[in-house]
Amino acid sequence: MVYLEGGWKFDFRRDLTNSEVQELATLLTVIGDSPPVRDGLLDTRRWKLHFTGVFTVKSLYAKLMAEVGVDHFPHLFVWKPAIPRKEHLFLHCKIAYKIWSSILPITGWHPSFQIGEYLNSNCPNIYLEIFDDECIVKLNVKIIGEPTLVPPVEETPKGVYYLANIDRGADMIQTFNCFSKTFDGKFLDAAQALKLGLAKVLVHYYPIAGRLILNEKNKFAINCTGEGALFIEAEADCTLEEIGDLTQPNPATFKKLVYGNPGPVNVHEDPPLLVAQVTKFKCGGFTLGLSQNHTVFDGVGAMEFVISWGEVTRGFPLTKPPFLDRTILMARTPPQTQFTHILEEIIDVSNTNALWEEEKLLDKSFIFHPHRLERLREKAMEDGVLKKCTTFEVLTSIMWRARTKSLRLHPNQQVRLLFPVNARSRFHPPLPKGYFGKAIALKNSQCSVSELLESPLSSTIERFQQLIGLVTDECMRSIIDSLEEYEQPLPKAHTLFLSVWTRIGLHDMDFGWGEPIFAGPPTLPTNVVFFLPHGEERKGINLCLSLPVSSMKIFEEAINTID
Repeated sequence: MVYLEGGWKFDFRRDLTNSEVQELATLLTVIGDSPPVRDGLLDTRRWKLHFTGVFTVKSLYAKLMAEVGVDHFPHLFVWKPAIPRKEHLFLHCKIAYKIWSSILPITGWHPSFQIGEYLNSNCPNIYLEIFDDECIVKLNVKIIGEPTLVPPVEETPKGVYYLANIDRGADMIQTFNCFSKTFDGKFLDAAQALKLGLAKVLVHYYPIAGRLILNEKNKFAINCTGEGALFIEAEADCTLEEIGDLTQPNPATFKKLVYGNPGPVNVHEDPPLLVAQVTKFKCGGFTLGLSQNHTVFDGVGAMEFVISWGEVTRGFPLTKPPFLDRTILMARTPPQTQFTHILEEIIDVSNTNALWEEEKLLDKSFIFHPHRLERLREKAMEDGVLKKCTTFEVLTSIMWRARTKSLRLHPNQQVRLLFPVNARSRFHPPLPKGYFGKAIALKNSQCSVSELLESPLSSTIERFQQLIGLVTDECMRSIIDSLEEYEQPLPKAHTLFLSVWTRIGLHDMDFGWGEPIFAGPPTLPTNVVFFLPHGEERKGINLCLSLPVSSMKIFEEAINTID
């Protein structure tokens, strides 16, 4: 810090040792004797490597790994998974607090405030809940006024809108997006700007303003009524910074930023196909929480809609107008099912109910920086089986094997991974640019636990490569035709779903506040693993999942020792 009259201001809570005095002298030779002129401005500390301006070990570590390339960084020595989080160790454990209160005065440390007083005075609108060794931050969110319907700003076509057979799954998929910058305009706040933009973009995406119905074949369609999307304005009595590390899952907090509940909807209740909640924070930032009906679009289509929403909000024309005609994916007459697409339920021979029901669940994320992903890719090719592979294939294989190992299943237990493949370019001809509909194939990888864990990593990757290669025009047409004849719910037992958000353009959205500082799901279903983009250039991957506490420990050890 700097004194008003000039000169560096160092506040030490104890006397420096001889070695520390020498380090201080070295620091002064680097920063110089004369600090910058303040010109009456408030002097504050700010850590450039984190958007909050607060120092975090994680951001420093990421910088070292990204720029210096510390291939042999002793992470297992520095961070022990068994050690509780530092907030719990120093702030919340009564025994630890007594120990530190006794030890600190002996060492010369003299805290200038009581921890409890600090939390009460500085965090009045956030409280901390102890959950074993986890500290969950909760916040108060207040809805302003009543939720309102936002119809298209212009008259739009009415009638029944056709949905293809692969437009199934009437679940509400939720996301939240965080923006830290203040609005550059002169008269609109975040909620007003996004609400006006929503009314404009619904003119182009008018089916979203309708309601889901069942047609004469008992299949989903949209009744284009023009009723509109549901819009909610809310405010949080805190700052985005106070929420903490956004990359770490925090369902208790994040779910308050999205209106409604995820999961299946009752089509007979006429729920809106899109629900948007704008929550404004005291710092000037805001979050956009979205609930979107999964029959309307997949991840790619959803992001193209949000990007278009941002463009009209900023006053620009759409760079990729939606292609609305879904009849191009209509089933053939007669249907020509050429492949087997039925997935049987897996029998549980491992008796895993006790593990999931009796143990507490732990949500966690694991960051994989680009250089580590590349190192893992090279490691996967060491045995010469693979000529090439992608970092997605490698991380998917590592994740599936580590998660399966963590659950301690019977060696003969069958396990399944369903992962998405974007089929837009695999149709013949490819689907039109801006196709507004679902166009993914869920590929099924199934084997026994022993086969998965005892085979080399390259074998699992090779399995995925073969499945991805099977996604062709013939395969997709066969899927569409099969759903014309027979439709079954997706299996659940020992079935893991991989949700990949790394290539759908999450950070291409811009409503006038720049790209979001974070985007992801508010909650983590136990049967879904998420891959989120990470880092400034989005080349890293943030792996998020939920597991029983004992399984998470095994998973973390497996992930940390793979390379």
